[in-house]
Amino acid sequence: LVFAGIMLWIGRADSWSHKIEHPFPYSYLANDAFQHQTRAQWIKEADDYKYESPYYSAGFTDVIGFYPPILAHLSVLLSQVSGLEVYDTILFLTVFFALIGALIFYLMIRQWDKNIAILSMPLTTYLFTIREARVAFFWGHWPALIGDFFLIASIWVLANLSKKYSPFFLGAFIAGTILGHTAATVSIILFIMFFLMCSLIFKRFNWQELKKIVLGIIIATAPNISFLIMFNQTWIKLKLGFSVILDWTGGGGFIQLNQFNYAPLLIMSAGFILLMLSKKKESFFHKVLAVFTPLMGFTNYIGFQIR
Repeated sequence: LVFAGIMLWIGRADSWSHKIEHPFPYSYLANDAFQHQTRAQWIKEADDYKYESPYYSAGFTDVIGFYPPILAHLSVLLSQVSGLEVYDTILFLTVFFALIGALIFYLMIRQWDKNIAILSMPLTTYLFTIREARVAFFWGHWPALIGDFFLIASIWVLANLSKKYSPFFLGAFIAGTILGHTAATVSIILFIMFFLMCSLIFKRFNWQELKKIVLGIIIATAPNISFLIMFNQTWIKLKLGFSVILDWTGGGGFIQLNQFNYAPLLIMSAGFILLMLSKKKESFFHKVLAVFTPLMGFTNYIGFQIR
């Protein structure tokens, strides 16, 4: 609780003038922030998201709602319960879910080694202190933050497939990536493929785990097939050439290792080396995750141009 309070203080208190309620959108520094806020406001006024708002659709009133809606719906629900305006609740939720995602990652590390988990906790402050990370909150990368939370939660369930009802939780969290930010869905599918491949290579494959994963994917996709169809008809069918981008042209959001000082780099390096050398049977999943996360994190600008 103390850690969560400190993170909320670092993450929002200063930039929100130590207030949770404001007379107008506060700390909105880019168009995307207003885009998500106004869509959520429309859902609150219309009482559903069957159609996009006319002011988003050139005046048309019958454009089917196409954007992953979970952040907007949660913002509206919190607004109705708390009495706060949507422009306050939607930004609060992005920080809240980023914090919960960090705590879930702590729990995963703790499953392997409690001491390394404790040492890694201060690294969470970089979510709110490095400029390239802070812009995610101020510039409106909010659906990505929600999608990343459900991505982390899905990985956490994969690390605990032996638990009761794990396929249902896995399905719920993967569904959250579909309804939050579909890029996170792609990431969790890639991780599952990578994990299964490593399991086969290192003779750790388990048919029961595979059955649970398949059941979870079915639970996630069955009620959300419409959003997957829209995703297929838009992103998947875009004809994009392969390219390597050294920085995001939109500015910000590109974090490099040289932005950290020696202490956190030593902690991260030591944790990685100790994990790779660990002979604990239960550390296999964590080893796979430790390889996958930097592999994805440092190659996400190698791909299909704008995507």
